[in-house]
Amino acid sequence: EVCVCVFAIFLCEMLKRFTLGVFGGKNSTQGVRDVRHGGREQNDFVVARPVGLPVAHATAVTAAREGRAVSSSALTRQEAEELDIAVALSVSCQEVEVRARAQLQEQGPVFHVPQPTSPRSDAQRDGDPTAVARDEAIGRFSEIVATCLASGEVFVDPSFVPAPKSLYMNGHCRRKDALRLACVQHFGHGQIDWLSAGQILQRPDDLQMEFESQEEMVGTMMQYARAVDWKVFQNDPASTDISQGGLGNCWFCGSLAAVAEKPRLIRQLFADPGSAEGLVSECNVYVIRLCDGGEWQYVIIDGLFPCNRNKMLAFSGARRNQLWVPLLEKAYAKLRGCYEAIEGGTPSEGLRLFTGWPSIVLKLQEDAQSRSECDFEDLLWTKLVSAYECGLIICSSCGHVEGISDERYREAGLSPSHCYSICQVVSAREGSLRLLKLRNPWGTGRKWNGRFADSDQHWTPELQVEVQVHDLGAEGLFWMCLDDVRAYFSSITICPYREGWAEARQQAAFPETVVSGVQPAFLLTSPAPTELLLSLMQPEERASRTMMTADLGLMLFNIPRASLPKQGETLESLTNCTVADTVGRKVQDTLVADFSLAAGKDHEPSPVLAIPMSFNQRAPMGAHGPKSFTFAAFSPKPVVVRSLQISAVAFREALVERVRRGSKTQLFSGVRAYQSLDSGLTVVLENRSLETVIFEGSLTNIFNMTLSRSGDSELKLRDSVPPMHGMVLFVATAMPAGHNFVFDSKCRTSGSCNVHEPPLLEPDVLHSPFFLEGTTPALW
Repeated sequence: EVCVCVFAIFLCEMLKRFTLGVFGGKNSTQGVRDVRHGGREQNDFVVARPVGLPVAHATAVTAAREGRAVSSSALTRQEAEELDIAVALSVSCQEVEVRARAQLQEQGPVFHVPQPTSPRSDAQRDGDPTAVARDEAIGRFSEIVATCLASGEVFVDPSFVPAPKSLYMNGHCRRKDALRLACVQHFGHGQIDWLSAGQILQRPDDLQMEFESQEEMVGTMMQYARAVDWKVFQNDPASTDISQGGLGNCWFCGSLAAVAEKPRLIRQLFADPGSAEGLVSECNVYVIRLCDGGEWQYVIIDGLFPCNRNKMLAFSGARRNQLWVPLLEKAYAKLRGCYEAIEGGTPSEGLRLFTGWPSIVLKLQEDAQSRSECDFEDLLWTKLVSAYECGLIICSSCGHVEGISDERYREAGLSPSHCYSICQVVSAREGSLRLLKLRNPWGTGRKWNGRFADSDQHWTPELQVEVQVHDLGAEGLFWMCLDDVRAYFSSITICPYREGWAEARQQAAFPETVVSGVQPAFLLTSPAPTELLLSLMQPEERASRTMMTADLGLMLFNIPRASLPKQGETLESLTNCTVADTVGRKVQDTLVADFSLAAGKDHEPSPVLAIPMSFNQRAPMGAHGPKSFTFAAFSPKPVVVRSLQISAVAFREALVERVRRGSKTQLFSGVRAYQSLDSGLTVVLENRSLETVIFEGSLTNIFNMTLSRSGDSELKLRDSVPPMHGMVLFVATAMPAGHNFVFDSKCRTSGSCNVHEPPLLEPDVLHSPFFLEGTTPALW
C-alpha cells in the first residue's frame, strides 16, 4: 500500500499537464462532480465513462491528492501490471497518453481531441457582443477539454441531462399509441436511450415508411440497422442529407435544408475547431452557434443523442453517417429546454436561427385578397425570380388554406402544416409557364401527384429539355406550377442573406414604461455611401411561456454631426433632425427595412439615427416588464452601429412624425386630428388656433389590445389642448392573434385648461401637451 501511494505521488508529477481537475474514480458514471480549476470550485459539468487514460492512474492520483493510501486489492491484476511497467520504464506523460490513445483506437473509432484555445483579448472584442459570447464559450470549452483529458472521462452536460425532462415539457411522452400516427417515422415516441456516436446504428434511408404494425416497423429497422463510422461532416453538408425524425419540427428541417444549399453557412454553426473540421469529439463536447432572437448564442452540448430501442436516432438525422443535423437539433432543444419544445415553428424562425439574417414573408392568401389577381401573381413571380437569381434562401409553408381539408392535402401528396424548401424557380414557354422545384425535409414518403408531378403527362420531352429537368422521380423532390403553389401553400419565406456582407448587432430592451424615461436608439455611421438592410429581431414566443410577440416599427432620421451626443450622453431632442424613412409598427417577430446611406456635401454620408418603436408589451405603470430585442445592420461596406439613449421627449417627437404620415381630419379652423393604424390606433391632436380645445373620445369594444393610458375594456378620455400645442391622446396597440376596437370622438373650443381624464401620470412625457415649435397660428 505504501509503495502504491509513493508511486501515485510520482505519477501525479509526471502527469502534471493533465491534472487540471479532480479525476473520476473507477465507478464514476452520471453524477455531477466538483471540478477544481485554478483554485475555484466549478460544479458545472458531469463526467461519465472513462476514456483515454487508464483508470488505475486516475484512481492512484485521486487517492494521493486526498491523502489516502491505495490498497493493491482495489486494482485488477491488469491495472497493477500497468502501474509496475510505468514505474520500471519511468515513462513520460506523453508516452502514457500515446499508449492510452492506442488502446482507445483498438476499442473503437478514432475521435478528435480538441485542444484548449485561448480567447481573444478584451481589446479585440470590445464593442462586439458576439465576439464576447464566442470567447466565453470557447474558454469554457477549453476548460472542459482540459479536465476531460486529465480525468480520462468524457463530458455529460448537467444543464441538459440525458433524461426525460430533456425530452418532454411535462417529463413524459404524450404519444402513447404509435398506431394512431399517420406515419410512424422512427419510433421516436417509445423507449429512449441516450447514446454516443460509437453506439448509434445507422437507420434505414427510407425514413417515411408506413407499417401495418409496430412489430413490422421494429423488424424492418433491425434489418436495416448497422454500425458505421460517424463524422460530424462527410465533405460538405448537403440539403439531401437531412431527414426529419420523430419530432414535428419540419420547420427546423425544411429551413435547414434550404440553408444547406450554402454549405459554408452550415459549417459556421460549429464553433469548436474539431467539429468545424467534421471530426467527432473524443471528449464528447461541442460548441454550436445559433442565432436566437437575433442574438448569436454559443451553446455547449455533449454528444449523447436520444435513440430508439433499436439504437437508431429517434429524432432528426443526416444521411452519409453524419452528426451535424442531430447536433444542431440538440443545441436548439437545449436553448428551449427540451426536444418537445421545438415542435411547431415557421420557416422565418428557422432561417434566422441558422443564418442570423431576418426573413421576408410573402403571404399568399392575405396579400392576394388585397390586390388584383394578375398584379399579385406577377409581383410574386418577380420577387421569386429575383430572389432565386440572387441566390437567396427560399422556403414555403404548406397548409392552413381556407377550404382545403387535411385529407385533401394528403390526397394531393402534400403534408399539411409542413415546411418545404424551394430549390429552383424556372419559367418556360416564353414565360407563360411558371414552375418551382420543392424539397421535402422528410426525404422520402408522400409526394405531390398533381400537375407536373414526376409521371405527369405535362412533362413532355420538349419541356424537360427546356427546363433542363434531370431529377424527376428523385426522393423528396418534386415540381409544381405557381398556380398550384398559391392554391395549397399559405406563405413563402425569403432570407435575403448576401455572401460577403458585413453585419453589426446591438442588443437592447424596451423599458417597462413608455410614458417617461429614456428609450433605446442606434446611431449608424459609415465612411462611404452604402446600401443597408436593417432589422429588429426579438426572441420567439417559444422562448418563454410568458413572452408574447411585440409590435415593431422603426423611425430613421438624418442627424447633423453637430447634434450628435457624446458617448454616454442622452439625446434630448430631434430638433434639426429630418425624417429619412419610416417603417410602420406591426406585431411581428422580425422587422426588415432596406435603406441607403447616401453621400453628403463632404462626400461622406450623414449619420443616421434609428429609433425602434414598440408599445404592446408596455403599459403606463410598467406592468409588462422590459422587452429585449436585437438591432442589426447588414451592408456590403462596413457600418458602425452605436447604441445610445434618447429622452422621452425625443421618443414622442419620433412617434408624432410617424402619426403625421397617417390620415388627418380637419376638426375646425387650426385644429387637426391625426390617426395612425399602425398595429392598432394612435391619435395625435394639433391645435394651431388661438383657443384651448377640449377633445372627448371613447374607445370601446376593445379586444386584445394594450393601452398607453389607463383602461381595459374601454377608454373614455377628455383632454384640454392649449393654443399652439399638440398632444398624443393615446396609443392602443394590438396583441398577437387579432384585435378589435371602436373609436368615436368630438372636439370643441373651451376656456378650460389643464383638463385630463383619465389623469396623466407623474411624469407622463408621452401624453403631456407639447408646444408646436417653429409654427405660427394657422387658419386651416
